Amino acid sequence: GVRMEAMGEPLPAMSPAAKGILVAAGLSITMLIGLLGLAIFKCLRRAKRLLMPAPTNKGKRSAAKIKQQTQQRSQPQQRQQVVAAHAEPLERGMNLKELIKANKEAERSRKAAAKDDHASGHALFLNTLKGHGDAVHSVAWNTEGKQLVTACEDMVVRVFDVLDVTTRNQKFLSIKAAKIPQGAGFGDSDNEVVVLMRGTNMAMLAAYGPSTNKAEKGPFEQKWMLENVHGKEAPLSMCTVPRAAACAGKGIAITCSTKKDARVFDMQGKELAMLDPSSFLNHSLVVSRDGRFVAVASFTAEIRFWELKWAKDTGAFRGAFKAMELKGHKSQVMCAAISADNKRAVTASKDGTLRVWNINVRYELEEDPKSTLVIAMPLPPGKVYQHVEFGPDGVIAASHEGMVHFISADRGDLLESIDAHDSLITCLSWCPRKVKTPGAPAPHAVLATSSLDNKAGCGAGLDVAANLKLPKRGPQSTHLDRAHPD
Repeated sequence: GVRMEAMGEPLPAMSPAAKGILVAAGLSITMLIGLLGLAIFKCLRRAKRLLMPAPTNKGKRSAAKIKQQTQQRSQPQQRQQVVAAHAEPLERGMNLKELIKANKEAERSRKAAAKDDHASGHALFLNTLKGHGDAVHSVAWNTEGKQLVTACEDMVVRVFDVLDVTTRNQKFLSIKAAKIPQGAGFGDSDNEVVVLMRGTNMAMLAAYGPSTNKAEKGPFEQKWMLENVHGKEAPLSMCTVPRAAACAGKGIAITCSTKKDARVFDMQGKELAMLDPSSFLNHSLVVSRDGRFVAVASFTAEIRFWELKWAKDTGAFRGAFKAMELKGHKSQVMCAAISADNKRAVTASKDGTLRVWNINVRYELEEDPKSTLVIAMPLPPGKVYQHVEFGPDGVIAASHEGMVHFISADRGDLLESIDAHDSLITCLSWCPRKVKTPGAPAPHAVLATSSLDNKAGCGAGLDVAANLKLPKRGPQSTHLDRAHPD
């Protein structure tokens, strides 16, 4: 209700809306001035930080610099202490560089000795075959027990002369394979070798014999080769039976795939038979020493045997006939072996048992093999032997990982145990003859083993050896001595 006058005339009164607008404008101007002041304050504060050095960073840099100088001052003292520690060899004319070199050579010698003597402390150890550059997949003797052939992942097949199994640094001849050899065995003569190779999604079988041009091709040259032996299936293993050991006087080679079939070939590469174990996973191939019986341990609790028959008058191959089945295990059979006289067999199953069988039966009259002994495997629960081999005098060699067990086939007791390798053993092979060694009063049986272990430790790949095991006479091998009578 205030009235104002100007120039003698009264001013109109402000409306409430005008008063509100005026108040809002004043508040806005006030807020704008406050925000502008705050921005100016922050800019000045940041400029001050940039212009003035931080005392904390300077302190850190100074501390680091002091620490570095302290370490530099202490290094001469440390070098003096090192020289003082080796003062005696230096006084003898050896400088620090020579001392370091000598220590390295001593370490290499120690590792080499450890490699060579992995099992040398055991009474049964004989020798180590050297020269392998990678994993060894198989080892096999010739019929006279004087040569060994090994198949190595480094694509080399090696033939060793082992007239004296105790000789160190055994000499060998090399065969350069076309693919990675999975197995190798001797052909009809000692200078012929049959090799099963692993290619890309296929198996290959080849034979090598004496070279016609040793200067260019070396001591061996390829005689024949078969591809896609098992179609697209990978090879598992191979076994050869030379003519001198074959029951019909006909040398053969038997191959087995990892999943499906096994096949029989003559020594000229002709396929004779195909064996179907009716399984989708094979564990091991079993062949009698004379080539009469063939079996495949597969994904079943039974193991089926075939008999290879030949015509008596002409010597022609008649075929592979189902002979018998070993039934009794409660889980799949992992490996098996046949005795040299074809009268007994041994099987190892995932049910935790090792069974010895009498297979000297009239199977033509449907007489079944009998299990004569059931042995609880001396292994941790859930473990099973991966390879078994029926040896002379009723001794069974069985391997798990890098261990070899000798088991009595008559009583079932564990005769001896050897820590033979650092890794998985891939093959066991008994020598077909007993061997006389220096210091032993009588010949003994010899077992060859191959493995995936790397004992060199030099980073040059897997250096795998085939170790020879010999039962010796003495107080440490009393049970084995009884298992190996003179």
